[in-house]
Amino acid sequence: MNPEETQEGKETKGTRWRKVILAVGILGLIMAMIKGGFWLHYRFTHATTDDAFVDADLVNISPLVPGHIATMLVDEAQKVKKGQLLFVIDDKDYRAHLSVAEAALKEAWHLVQVKKATWEKVKEAGELTKKEVHQGIIQARAQRAAALAKFNMANNDFHRFQALYQRRVIGKRKFQEVETAFKEAKETLKAMNAAYHNALAQRDRITLAQKTIQEAKKALEAAKATQERAKREVEAARIQLEHTRVKSPIAGIVAKKFMNPGDFASPGYPVLSLYNQEEVYITANLEETKAKRVRLDAPVDIWVDTYSGVKLKGKVVRIGEASAAKFALIPRDVTAGEFTKVVQRIPIKILFTDTRGKRLVPGMSVEVGIEKK
Repeated sequence: MNPEETQEGKETKGTRWRKVILAVGILGLIMAMIKGGFWLHYRFTHATTDDAFVDADLVNISPLVPGHIATMLVDEAQKVKKGQLLFVIDDKDYRAHLSVAEAALKEAWHLVQVKKATWEKVKEAGELTKKEVHQGIIQARAQRAAALAKFNMANNDFHRFQALYQRRVIGKRKFQEVETAFKEAKETLKAMNAAYHNALAQRDRITLAQKTIQEAKKALEAAKATQERAKREVEAARIQLEHTRVKSPIAGIVAKKFMNPGDFASPGYPVLSLYNQEEVYITANLEETKAKRVRLDAPVDIWVDTYSGVKLKGKVVRIGEASAAKFALIPRDVTAGEFTKVVQRIPIKILFTDTRGKRLVPGMSVEVGIEKK
């Protein structure tokens, strides 16, 4: 083979490879420019951040009454229904308290019956006394009126016959009869006046009877008040006993179990944490410089680190009214003059509109792109 032809073939082959490499480089550059253009366009039209996490409204379950946990009926990652029994507090003390309260209520009920019977008896006796006194007054008044009428008649006869006797028109015996009748009528009237005043004095019996009735009524009311208190004690004891059986307020999943059977549980200290898997959302802390054009209901692209390359969908449902720094445990104090400006972050709540069937757990890291409006 001619050496010149061999050299020419080598140059032609090298030129061809250079052209291929140049073409690939140009194509890569074009693709990079296109991708960079899309990246720049997305950044101009979307507010993005990777300071975002899957979140959920955790419900911390604690008992309303203190006591040792007798039975734990659920475990972590277990799904529960609304109203499902989660755990039971040892209820021996609460059952004993209920028994004591019920016994006190029974005793209070019997006391009410006794006081009621006493009040009714005293009331009946008072009514009878009132009737007797009124009848006695009416009778004494009638007897006094009759005696007064008889006295007036005898008095008239006495004075008339006295005049006749002085003129010797009638005899002494007749005058003595009239005089005797006058004296008898006078004594009778005196006795009837005394009887009438005595009957009026009997009204004190009515006052005393009314006082006795009032005292019996007050005793009955006090017994009824004791019974009402006993009823409330029983109701409170029953509620406390019911509270030893702790049930789930929501349908969801057990995220964390903090205590086990035998542990002492107190109101306000969580035993379990639950959340609803159907109500997870995203909390994104967006730089304040990017939040200017973020609006409610704005579409959101979501990338969960767990599912690389899978884009989920959501929408903005709440924009924080204060930066996250305002809720820090130790807020910054710039009053001393030491100040470094830091871009603050605004919490944004995002609801999922399309999860593509992916399992989402609170705490997962995500990246979001919120469409600007």
